[in-house]
Amino acid sequence: MKSFEKPEQKTGVEKIREIIGSARENIERELSSGAGNNWIACYKTVLTALNGWLYLAKSHNEIGREEYSRAYEKIMELAKVASDLHNQYPEVGDIPSDELKEKLISRLDEIVPPGRT
Repeated sequence: MKSFEKPEQKTGVEKIREIIGSARENIERELSSGAGNNWIACYKTVLTALNGWLYLAKSHNEIGREEYSRAYEKIMELAKVASDLHNQYPEVGDIPSDELKEKLISRLDEIVPPGRT
């Protein structure tokens, strides 16, 4: 008889790390999906997902209030940068330079809270 074990669920902090690690691929996947978003809008989707998992990590006591506040402020700072850039790249076909994309992707690492994993 097969044993049906529940797969181990990831913590919010682990999910945050996973999303950041796969951000490039997720942005490219969303771009190629035909959803009508440009690169900056896809980046903002990643920020939205990170915000949700950050809140979950806080509500499950994986991170403290200060860790949450610091990470949340980073997300809001990057969301502001993305919104400003969206004005420069408003059309679906508008793609920032590779250098700018790499800079934005690398700044996601600033969000990762230490967590209690």
